[in-house]
Amino acid sequence: MLIEPHASRPRTAAGFAPTIRLVQVDAAELFAGFAIADLRALIADQRVEWFVGPDAGVALRDRLLDRPSEFRPGPYVPLTTLTAPAANPSVPEVLHAARVQADETTRTQCARVEAIYAPRDAAWWVARWSEIRAGTAEPMRVLLATSRFTTYVRHATRDLADAFESAGASVRVIEERSDHSVLSAGEYCEAIAEHDPDLIVAANYPRWKLSSVVPENVPFVCWVQDAMPHMYEADAGRRVSPMELLVGTITSDMLARHGYPPEQCIAMPVAASERKFHRGAVCHRLRERFTCDVAYISNQSESPDRTHDRLMREASASTDVVRTLVALRPHIGRIAKHSDTEWGWTSLRSAILISEEEAGTTLDPITREHLVRHYGVIMLDRTLRHQTLHWAAEICRRRGWSLGIFGAGWDGTAAFAPYARGHLDHGEEARSAYACAGVHLHVSANTIVHQRVMECALAGGLAISRLTADTLAGVRQHASFIARDLDRPIRRQARSESGCSWASHPTLMQAATQLQKCGFAIDEGCWLRDGKWEGLGAHAERAIGLRFHAGWLMGDLAETTFTDAATLEARIERALTRPEWRDNVSRGVSGRVCTSLTHDSMVDTIMITMAERLHTAAKAASSQSANIVAA
Repeated sequence: MLIEPHASRPRTAAGFAPTIRLVQVDAAELFAGFAIADLRALIADQRVEWFVGPDAGVALRDRLLDRPSEFRPGPYVPLTTLTAPAANPSVPEVLHAARVQADETTRTQCARVEAIYAPRDAAWWVARWSEIRAGTAEPMRVLLATSRFTTYVRHATRDLADAFESAGASVRVIEERSDHSVLSAGEYCEAIAEHDPDLIVAANYPRWKLSSVVPENVPFVCWVQDAMPHMYEADAGRRVSPMELLVGTITSDMLARHGYPPEQCIAMPVAASERKFHRGAVCHRLRERFTCDVAYISNQSESPDRTHDRLMREASASTDVVRTLVALRPHIGRIAKHSDTEWGWTSLRSAILISEEEAGTTLDPITREHLVRHYGVIMLDRTLRHQTLHWAAEICRRRGWSLGIFGAGWDGTAAFAPYARGHLDHGEEARSAYACAGVHLHVSANTIVHQRVMECALAGGLAISRLTADTLAGVRQHASFIARDLDRPIRRQARSESGCSWASHPTLMQAATQLQKCGFAIDEGCWLRDGKWEGLGAHAERAIGLRFHAGWLMGDLAETTFTDAATLEARIERALTRPEWRDNVSRGVSGRVCTSLTHDSMVDTIMITMAERLHTAAKAASSQSANIVAA
């Protein structure tokens, strides 16, 4: 009874393991049970809580009622073969009382929040923010919501909190209290009521998704970092509230297909901390630990095969989905093989359709797109990463270069355990690793404009990246966006496209150069599909941030990227044998990051844009009131 639920709910890949509580009145009977099996690992597991003895029921009650806002009901499984009497109070009685008190606590906290914010309309916030900026009021209070069950999002939120504090704000960060808990509505409301924030920032969740705990009339920022399914619901964009901004990875689809207002969107695909990552000296101890010729930092140690098995288990509720994924698996390797010349996302969408035919299944469009994003891209990314590491390991063995692989789990892999150097704290350890390696490897199916690439440059290191067709897409997209506002005299009727000469604008000339040097042929014009980028308004460029592409960040992609083992070896050799070139490229990347993609610049952008948004919301509310009075 204890082993089975413990084994069936193991710690997830993100680190969450639900609490298991055992209640036993008779300690002798419990110890008799212990004699049946070896439970040492289970007993040592911190998520298992024990309530043993005549007062077990009282102890459980006190534990659950101590912090009612944290209580989350779960299944109760009684063992009917016990000879000892039931706990007093009984477990069902305790659970019922805890649920009642948790609900009442949540209602009380939500009412408290409503009472605080109900009188604060947009005009009130305009006055409050004006006083903050003028320094005539108490400092701004900011509440940031994150999750401990992430890698990047959690420490990125902490870095953003640090930037807000440096700007003079009073900051509070909320997340799960332990690896065994989930943030409840009561905890959200409690934090809001206690901190009384002037701004709430939540990673990946817009206000409408948190409507049960976040009041409508408080300035709110959704920090978009991942392609969460709810962000792409049909009417998601129309749910954005007047005093809300979306900052982060904003796609054109979000504006064109899902109705997100461009004037409330700000593209900052990723941000880095220039205070945490800098070019200062590295102490001798850390330099000894992290010095190597080639380094790779990632927690993605799970092999592609194991990743496939895990994703299959997660999809096991649908037989059609499982059969489709079984058919899709072989296509991933083919797509990875041609990733430098074929668009990964396009290939994955085509492969899904082929896999449905092979498996004899028919999926709806929403499920199909979900599998592309949450199976196909994950598998392609993992395949590219591990393939690159196999190349690097073979190259370093042959050339006598040292290879260091940093992150969790690599010591448990057969192929890469000899190079595993353990987990890195996202701070001085990571900075030292960036600074002390001759060159770092970056691999992503999606982008080169990545946190690790930027942090590496800020710390004085250099990351060389695997080039895929998708990572070059940003160069092409930016060029086509510029072409939107140019004369396009060339027509391709068969494709419903118009175009202009690559020489008609400096940005187009730069894009053409990048594409040609990376082996992508360009034809007579920079083409724009009819209707693309239309109707997005004057704010579209700021909203989708097309200028933040790989070429903008890295400079010459032909010198800083690789596509196969041979070009990887050549790039490593150049970085190791030409330190002045390495330092020059690193400083160029670092300079561009500092101007646009740090947490400090994000705070400045949020403050300026939110102040403008509040003025707009106040004007709209005033006009609406005037119209009502006139009517």
